[in-house]
Amino acid sequence: MKLLLPLALLLSSFGYSQCAELFFSEYIEGSSSNKAFEIYNPTAESIDLTDYVVYRNNNGSFTPTDSLFPQGVLPAAGIFVVANPSASASILAEKDTTHTMTFYNGDDALWLKKISTGDTLDIIGDIGVDPGSGWPVGVGATNNFTLIRMIGINEGQTNWAIGATEWDVFPINMIDSLGSHTMTACPPCETSAFVEDTVCDEFISPSGEYTWTETGTYMDTILNVAGCDSVITFDLTVYNTTGTLLVETACDGYPAPSGDEMWTESGLYMDTIPNIFGCDSVITVNLTVNYSDVVFDEATACDSLISPSGLYVWTENGTYNDTLTNMVGCDSVLIMDVTIIYSSTSIITVAACKTYTSPSGNVWTSGGAYTDTIPNHIGCDSIITIGLTIYNIDVTVTQDANELMADNPIEFFQWLNCDDGYSEIPGETEQLFIASENGNYAVEITQDGCIDTSACYAVTQVGIKTQDFKNGIELYPNPNKGDFMLELANPASGVVNIRNIMGQVIATRNFSETTFIPLEIETGTGIYFVEIVTTKQSQSAMLKFTVN
Repeated sequence: MKLLLPLALLLSSFGYSQCAELFFSEYIEGSSSNKAFEIYNPTAESIDLTDYVVYRNNNGSFTPTDSLFPQGVLPAAGIFVVANPSASASILAEKDTTHTMTFYNGDDALWLKKISTGDTLDIIGDIGVDPGSGWPVGVGATNNFTLIRMIGINEGQTNWAIGATEWDVFPINMIDSLGSHTMTACPPCETSAFVEDTVCDEFISPSGEYTWTETGTYMDTILNVAGCDSVITFDLTVYNTTGTLLVETACDGYPAPSGDEMWTESGLYMDTIPNIFGCDSVITVNLTVNYSDVVFDEATACDSLISPSGLYVWTENGTYNDTLTNMVGCDSVLIMDVTIIYSSTSIITVAACKTYTSPSGNVWTSGGAYTDTIPNHIGCDSIITIGLTIYNIDVTVTQDANELMADNPIEFFQWLNCDDGYSEIPGETEQLFIASENGNYAVEITQDGCIDTSACYAVTQVGIKTQDFKNGIELYPNPNKGDFMLELANPASGVVNIRNIMGQVIATRNFSETTFIPLEIETGTGIYFVEIVTTKQSQSAMLKFTVN
């Protein structure tokens, strides 16, 4: 068997060295934005433009400044026109696309590259060279002229010293030939081909003049499709018919390598197939045939059972078949009597303080929907869906000197003396606590059935003992409607600040050498505090009252 590809196919792929790739066929560097260029397909086949890219290098740069990846399929002898987006209507009428690639002056090099091979196919200008205003081309230049590739040019040129001689020069803004191109057809030529081939036993050359029976390099000559000599160089590998001995073990039966027979008993057999080189391979098989067996078994599982082979999942009671490999490497058919016991499910709703420990021992610190699993009374999974609410109490405190304000605006507070074993401070059950003496204090907050205690806050700047001064002050009526009177034991001067439960000052009243201070506030019902600060004796006091 000879593995050589058809010669017509091989020779056609080596037919011509020219007319094989895209090249620039026209270049317009006109006034204002009248700029465009053409790409021409000189081949006899359509070309996918997505395998190509056009670059522009500005002002002698070695690095591209802009790039164009054209799209579509360009037919044989087809033209692809790229125009400036602001070019004249006559230019835009011929365009296949508009692109910033045409934002060039005569000193910017354009070059065409094939992506799949990495080959540069054609260049206008000299990359890495700044020519000033433009490169000379014949009687013109790459600036302020229209350049059309000469009719006899049928391929691109990457050497600008040669490429500059391949253009016909026309005046600026000449666009009559845009969208078409004329090129002299490529002449036929003699061809050559190099072929690597592998054959069995012998090879007859394409001309029929030679028969080669050994590996080596040979030459033959035939006429190509253009009627010229085609010289073919063969790198030939010759393989001879082979023989192989196989020692095989099979289960129940063994198919002959050729597929023509099935051998079901141990013995010595012969068969013929093509080897990897396509030549005859005579195979002698020393065969041992082993046989499959059948096994019965029982199994009990929760919800489902994966078969011993891993190929099946059984979810119901029944008798099932599975297949494993037995000790001699053959099929062992398992017939299994399967009992399925099912898991149970339940749903519970739980509320907890800070953390919750699930029945299986998971610890959760935030609310949400959770799934927990424990064994049920028959040993299978009991899946519990838990709707969990976690109460986390905000026990942060804002401190202003000796004033401590719990940030959590709820109704159940108890202020504690940290220095006295966290003992409760009698009567201090409001959100605001004003320490009358230095020490460390905390607040215990009860919310949603949970209790939590804040950190201890140090009060260190209680300067004046106000108890005597406070005992000499009367506030009446209490409760009131927002109109009330302060009566001092002795005439004094100073200021009265009225604070809300948050400690914010909502009203201020100055007083001078008086014992009676009438006060009025416009606010809603609630608990408020009167802070009295005298000027001469530097005394202060805080009293609580209720507006209802």
